[in-house]
Amino acid sequence: MPVSLFGSNLYLTGLERDMTQVRNLGIMAAQGGVKWSREELSWANIEAGGKGQFNWSPTDARLTHNTNNGIEVIGMLLTTPRWASINPGAPDWYWYEPANFNDYYDFVRAAVARWKHQVHTWEIWNEPNHSGTWNCVNNCDRAAHYAQLLAGAYAAVKSVDPEARVLIGGLYVHDYNNEGMSFLDQVVAASGGAINFDGLSIHTYMPDR
Repeated sequence: MPVSLFGSNLYLTGLERDMTQVRNLGIMAAQGGVKWSREELSWANIEAGGKGQFNWSPTDARLTHNTNNGIEVIGMLLTTPRWASINPGAPDWYWYEPANFNDYYDFVRAAVARWKHQVHTWEIWNEPNHSGTWNCVNNCDRAAHYAQLLAGAYAAVKSVDPEARVLIGGLYVHDYNNEGMSFLDQVVAASGGAINFDGLSIHTYMPDR
């Protein structure tokens, strides 16, 4: 049988949902034919207390409601803990890049090792072409910095699970100025032409139609 391409952003791993909502939404999604869910695996929540201080339990419990309902997971590895953020004093410190990318790579390896039997597709961040979800300081080259993060994360995933798929962080595409594809060009150029992902993830939001 062909693999179903029908999925949803269920966000069962979002801590804003209580567990009753998570359970009910997982069941209803499966009844509706959902076979994939794009879930946030939030570094900022999982390793909030400091380097190596992982709290896996809340995410473990939520992912169960995907797998128990036959829903495959695309795991987004995103958000920076305050202790690791390049800008910990900002209100949105979790959307800033890590001060030390190796801390993120360590988290990626730990997450893949923990969930590689449940999650086989990993997405490196979300909408990195938007400064509201991927940011740095001192007017840095955001595309070049993301290219570095992507390359290291790709290698980290493959080192733990060589058969896993890695997606570039979903790029939102706007017809007005081609910003998503322009950012992609910059990322590939900053990677020396390397393609450090197995699949291209795009958000085809078109404001003119």
